Formats: sequence, structure tokens, C-alpha cells
Amino acid sequence: MKSRKRRSKLDLGMRLAILAFVGYCVWSSMYYGAVEARELSCSMRLRRMASAAQLYAQDYDDRFPPADRWMDCLQPLVAAMPADGKNDRFHFTDDTLFVCPDMNNKMPPPYGYAFNDALSSRKRSSLAAPAETPMIYETVSLFRNAHGPFHLSLLPRRHVEYYAAFTFMVNADGHIKVRR
Repeated sequence: MKSRKRRSKLDLGMRLAILAFVGYCVWSSMYYGAVEARELSCSMRLRRMASAAQLYAQDYDDRFPPADRWMDCLQPLVAAMPADGKNDRFHFTDDTLFVCPDMNNKMPPPYGYAFNDALSSRKRSSLAAPAETPMIYETVSLFRNAHGPFHLSLLPRRHVEYYAAFTFMVNADGHIKVRR
């Protein structure tokens, strides 16, 4: 009789361990899926901002927007951009484009992106290395139209992938860069 009780307790313990392991696997896959979705959303938002900045420069004598009101200048251009068929969820008509996906649940929504002061109203053709010059980057300043001098040491590491933290930025030539 005792061996039966012992076996049933062992059997129950094994079943609970297996159930806990399966639950952990399901939870971790859902968690990392949500993290990857936020990372994709952030990179797509930066890509839209870069496209809007390029459109702004085409309309204003090849100059970047002024840093103190860069979101205000880019917002109408972003709203006028056509939605492409496969990424309709990244079509923004209001200022939610400028809100970092990792900051979305806070009230009032902090923005989380900043414009490099060195590019304020500057001509694109005057840049020596546009592929190495940061234009829009994630920042610790959460205000609308945040701007300032770019420093790598001030970048927040919002995105975490397997214990390595990184941040996104878009350079003056329009391509997105990841900084670890």
C-alpha cells in the first residue's frame, strides 16, 4: 500500500513538473514574441520618420527640419504617406508614430525619440558622412519635439534580446542602425 502512495505522489510530482515546464515554454515564447513585435514596430516607426524627413528636405531646399519642432514638421508628411498593402498597421495619421512602443502604456504618452541638434535646418549636401550621422534616435527625454546633441552614452537600452541591450537610431541618409 505504501509503495502505491509513494508512486502516486511521484507520478503527481512528475506531472506537475512537466506541466510547469510546458507553461514556461509557452510563456517565454509569448513574451519574446511580444518583445520582437515592439522592436519591429519601433524600427518601422523610425523608417517612417526617416522617409518623412527626406520628404521634408525635398520640399524645403534640401534642409532638415528645425530641431525644436521636428515632430510638428514631420507629422503632416507622415499622415499624407500612403499605406503600403502589407504594413497597413504602420500607417499613422496622428502623432502616435512619435510614441515609442515601449512607452505606449503610460499616460500621458511620452514620446521617446529625439532629433540631433547638429542637423537642425542644415542642408543634406553639407554632410560629410550622412551614413554615420545620427538624425533621429531613442532618448531618455520623453517630451514632444525632444532634441539635443547626440551622445552615444546617453542612449537608453530599451530593447533587450537574450541579455544584450540595444537601441535603434536612424542616420541622416535614412537607414536604421542598431547600437548595442
